[in-house]
Amino acid sequence: MGCQLGPLRDSINDSLSSKESFPNKYFSNGRLPVFTALPPQREAVEVLNTFFTYTTDIFPLFHPNTFTELLNNSYERRRPRDPSWWAGLNITLAIGYRYRSMHQPSQSGARTKSNVYYKNAMAAVPELLLRKPDLMAVQALMGINLLTIAMRSCAQFGIHGTCAIPRSTCREQDQPTFILSLGYMMEEL
Repeated sequence: MGCQLGPLRDSINDSLSSKESFPNKYFSNGRLPVFTALPPQREAVEVLNTFFTYTTDIFPLFHPNTFTELLNNSYERRRPRDPSWWAGLNITLAIGYRYRSMHQPSQSGARTKSNVYYKNAMAAVPELLLRKPDLMAVQALMGINLLTIAMRSCAQFGIHGTCAIPRSTCREQDQPTFILSLGYMMEEL
């Protein structure tokens, strides 16, 4: 009785060929499903301002200036290629729209938008879990509230020791420490 790999191989080949037939317009970076496109840049900046207004003092998950610069660069390129950035951007949009729906009743549809951007962020989670962790991945996972996974990624990334990010790219020297502290604080709640 030998193992027959023919049907399994055919099944794998069929699934690979069906993935290739999907138009790229449905994917953020060629791999991640997109449930809704990013809003126009002006709207995204406004939603980000809402996010930072309500979260920076009590939950400084992202550094506002660094994040805004990444956002502007992302819109110049049209398509984010980094799954960590895609998840981080979408979770901030989701939280920003959620705050708008709660605090600005005139924002009709903000709650629905929040849900779809949350789905965009969640679509990146498998990719974040299967690749080498980076700071943006940890931040996105914390934003999505997958704390156990985020804390494991913190440890793998080395945030608990010295900053694993080269200082030339780590604009805010304290950001990794803030992220680790937030993770421990949230885990204890």
